[in-house]
Amino acid sequence: MKIIKSLVFVIVATFIFSGCNEDEDPIVFQEIAPPTEVTANFNVTQDDTGLVTITPSGVSVSSFQIYFGDVENEEPTIILPGGTAEHIYSEGTYTVKVVGVGTTGLISEFLQEVTVSFRAPENLLVTIDQSVINPAIITVGASADFATLFDVYFGDVVDETPTIIMPGETVEHTYQSPGDYTVRVIARGGGIATIESTQVVTVPIANDPIVLPITFDSPTVNYQFVTFNGASFEVLDNPELSGVNSQASKVGAITNAGVNFEGGSFNLGTPVDFSGTNKTITMKFWSNVTVPILLKFEGGVSGERQNEVVANHGGTGWEELSFDFATDATKSFIDGSQGVGEPFVPTGQYATMVIFVDGPGTTSGTFYIDDIEQPGGEQTLLELPITFDSSLVTYDFGTFNGASYEVLDNPDLSGVNSQASKVGAITNAGVNFEGGAFNLETPVDFGGTNKTITIKFWANVAVPILLKFEGGVSGERQNEVIANHGGTGWEELSFDFATDATKSFIDGSQGVGEPFVPTGQYTTMVIFVDGPGTTSGVFYIDDLKQID
Repeated sequence: MKIIKSLVFVIVATFIFSGCNEDEDPIVFQEIAPPTEVTANFNVTQDDTGLVTITPSGVSVSSFQIYFGDVENEEPTIILPGGTAEHIYSEGTYTVKVVGVGTTGLISEFLQEVTVSFRAPENLLVTIDQSVINPAIITVGASADFATLFDVYFGDVVDETPTIIMPGETVEHTYQSPGDYTVRVIARGGGIATIESTQVVTVPIANDPIVLPITFDSPTVNYQFVTFNGASFEVLDNPELSGVNSQASKVGAITNAGVNFEGGSFNLGTPVDFSGTNKTITMKFWSNVTVPILLKFEGGVSGERQNEVVANHGGTGWEELSFDFATDATKSFIDGSQGVGEPFVPTGQYATMVIFVDGPGTTSGTFYIDDIEQPGGEQTLLELPITFDSSLVTYDFGTFNGASYEVLDNPDLSGVNSQASKVGAITNAGVNFEGGAFNLETPVDFGGTNKTITIKFWANVAVPILLKFEGGVSGERQNEVIANHGGTGWEELSFDFATDATKSFIDGSQGVGEPFVPTGQYTTMVIFVDGPGTTSGVFYIDDLKQID
């Protein structure tokens, strides 16, 4: 039976093969072929997300394998015919491979180069707000279309690491020394392309004169203390917040080497005036040993006699010393004669103030001084009205962005200011937002109905004048008013803060430009001559006052 079955199989097989032509393949091999017309459509979004949508197609494809081409040893993404694949790319150029897989397992490949590029930031605007009170402090903000962040370089450090801020944010920076610094801001978006801007910030050298009171806190005052006989001096942060000087501030540090008659002197921009009844000088002094302090006045404006007073420090840290020149002054040594040591009551003005720590002794160490003042003296406050005519007032006007300032005789006696007097002269170099500020010792009070400030202003070109108030005593909002000068010489400008004030720029937000009516007190009065413009020249101001 087995022999019969084998014979039948041989006969059938022979029949099948003998029925085929020699040139024909078997039917089963004729139906095996790879997919054809394998391709893909690519949709690259234009929203800087890097999203690419891939839609493959092909004939005789049972599935597609997609290699996105942005990683090594990539595992393919499998999709079925009619489906799509999405992928997020970084900016760059990539080769995408699409593999069509047939039902028999045969494949066909399609390669496509895809470029993903992001839009560069545009319209970069950088704002740099330099403090009027301390020009070493700046606040930087930036905005730009299509930007996601900003790199800020302040320009005062080698190999500087940028400070990163986001849109709408600001960053504050303090420079440690005067100079010109290039602030560089780079706007970055989703891609490689960037846009940048640079501005030069000038931190002025401290060159304002020394006047009483001496606090060591103004960055624009040159607190030069001319030392002699081995003493040294520097200005530093108060190292001992205690006693009568417990607030953080700057102080002067005098270091004695340990020889007799060590000391130093301040050359005063405004002489101390002993012509009235107020002849007392007070000083905060720190020492950890008992020591005598000698305060001496020289440089009599009209040749007045040098004189001095000695006060004793108890060695308990910060103490306030009082030097009464009405009752305790004696004639100082000059050349061994002229009544040295005799009682003396000064009645004149003195431009040089000398300090000896343990004058004839040899005590060594470091001692601190602060808040040297003539309390209760004649009115010397910088306050409205500002006339520039009092010899007892220091009319400091802290300039910024290239402007300069001085007090001089009225050079044009005409119009609304035809009387001989002193005036303030503001010189613009020709860059935008030049100006300066008065730090008022008596704040301007807008608490009542009187909210108008007038200024006599001289210009020979038409120019806008912006008057701004900062330093709100209780944190009041900065605000400003603009008045236009006609360029006709002396004109009186009126700034009505009841009807014309708007909110000033602070950090790019907080309603800048919105109407505002101030109701508080302000200690800083800022003046911009052609603020956003670049008008150069010399302009004069006089008689700044708050009218009833």
